[in-house]
Amino acid sequence: VAIDPKSGEILACVSKPSFDPNNLQEHWAMLSNSHDAPFLNRATQGLYPPGSSIKPIVAAAALENEVISLDDIFFCDGKGIINGYEISCAGDEKHGEIDLSQAMALSCNVTFASIGARVGEKGFYEYIKRFMLLDTFDLPIPTTAGKLPLGGERADLIENSLGQGKILATPLHMALMASTVANNGVMMEPRLVSSVRSREGRRIASYPSEVLSHPVAPDVARKITEMMIEVVRWGTGKR
Repeated sequence: VAIDPKSGEILACVSKPSFDPNNLQEHWAMLSNSHDAPFLNRATQGLYPPGSSIKPIVAAAALENEVISLDDIFFCDGKGIINGYEISCAGDEKHGEIDLSQAMALSCNVTFASIGARVGEKGFYEYIKRFMLLDTFDLPIPTTAGKLPLGGERADLIENSLGQGKILATPLHMALMASTVANNGVMMEPRLVSSVRSREGRRIASYPSEVLSHPVAPDVARKITEMMIEVVRWGTGKR
C-alpha cells in the first residue's frame, strides 16, 4: 500500500495472489474454492504481525510520555532480559551504546523492548488506538480492524513492542501510520476515489481530503521522521 501523506490518497494497493476480472465468470468455481483465497484483499483485510514497522509508534509513545529522551543512551549486547523475558537482536548483533535514533536505524530489539517496558501495556495500547490500528476505514472496499489483546502475560508487552507478539495489523494500517508520521502527525482519511464523473465528463460526486485525527504531536512526528530517514540512509533499510 502506498499513500500520499498530505492527502490520504491511496496511490497503490496490491494483493497477491490476484485474479483476472475479465475471466471471473469462467473461472469462478476454481477461484472461489482456491486455498490461496484470491478474493481476500490482503492489503486491506490481511492481518499480519507488523514486526519492526511498529517501532515508530513505540518511539512516539515513549517520547510524548517523556519516559525517554533523545539524549538517553541504551546498551545492546545482542541479547537482553526485559521483564524476565529474553529477547535478542537479529543475528545476536551487538550494537553497544546507542541512542534512540541509532536504535531505530539499526532496528535494535533489545533497546525497543526496554523502551516498550517503560511505556507499559496501557501506554502502548493507547498509542495503538491513537494510530487507529484497531479501526476499520470508510473505503469502497472492505477493511479489517487490527488486533491487540490486553491483559496477557508479561512477555506479551515485550513481544508486541517488537511487532512480534499477538498484535496484528493490515498493510493499510501500517502505511497509514507511516504516512501520519511523515505528515507531521496529521492522519488523513485514506481515499481510493477522489471524484466520480459521468461519461460526458460532468462531476457527479467529490471526495475531498479530510483530516482523520492527530495521534502524535508535530515535533515528535518530525523527530521520528528523521529517524525513519536514517533507516534507509544507512540502517537496516539502506538496500
